[in-house]
Amino acid sequence: RHGLGDFPGALRDLDEAIRLDAQDYRAFENRGIIRSELKDFKGSLKDLDEAIRLRPGLASIYVNRGATRWRTKDFPGAIADYEEGIRLDPKWAQPYANRALVYEAMQEFAKAALDFLKAMELSEGRPTYHTGFGERAFSLCIRLMESKKYTDAAEGFERLSSTFKTVPLGIKSAYNAGCAHSLMGQKE
Repeated sequence: RHGLGDFPGALRDLDEAIRLDAQDYRAFENRGIIRSELKDFKGSLKDLDEAIRLRPGLASIYVNRGATRWRTKDFPGAIADYEEGIRLDPKWAQPYANRALVYEAMQEFAKAALDFLKAMELSEGRPTYHTGFGERAFSLCIRLMESKKYTDAAEGFERLSSTFKTVPLGIKSAYNAGCAHSLMGQKE
């Protein structure tokens, strides 16, 4: 029902699943996700905490709890959850991308760009995600240029241009890396 947008129906189903099996971490995790969607953040965090208690080694639960914390602007809590998700599953792009959103909201653009670049690298076999994360990193590198953080911008643009060698994003990144270096006083 969640996929159909029937959140109240999905909550009823999950309440029943939990009533039948109070050890079902998936039911708690899914109910936490739905409660977050419904802006019941306190209930969401309670369910996700219970899911973690039942299955502490599962990265997705930390990532989902981080998303709820991000939505409540608990940025340190969200970052901590995404870092735990990364520790548990370092090859999964999602916690890096989500942490990038938190850093972006905190206007820590260099950290956000690096996380989007990492998410991009980890999603290489998934073209939509790969390009989407690359485009977000590119936008953040532009913001770094505007903030006169040329070294960070140049690093990000270089990583983008080496990944997207011949497509427009790579060409624009190579050009902007050169601009960033020239603004740092370095000749290419």
